[in-house]
Amino acid sequence: MRVILILASLLATAVPAAAQQIDGFDWTRARDNYVALVEGRKQFHHLTPLEQRELLEFRRVVNEGLTDPRSPRERCIDEQRARLRDKRMTELDRRHIDMVCRDERD
Repeated sequence: MRVILILASLLATAVPAAAQQIDGFDWTRARDNYVALVEGRKQFHHLTPLEQRELLEFRRVVNEGLTDPRSPRERCIDEQRARLRDKRMTELDRRHIDMVCRDERD
């Protein structure tokens, strides 16, 4: 329980940029509502529709953890390398990964 509360308070200061762009959302209020629900001081159905959406989004972010700082290309490359496991990468493997993980802007 304490870990959830600590994570919730940390998360309120580190909300992902995508989540911050949702109009009208108050992430401090979402954190406070989340903590109140976890502690049993509030019920979900007593929240306004906006507070419910904030809470659901906040919970999703908490469950997923903080956002991955890697770019989509970096994630793709890491996934492809993991797929190869311990196999020594050849030049063909490198070119394949480069082609598969090509950034849309390339």
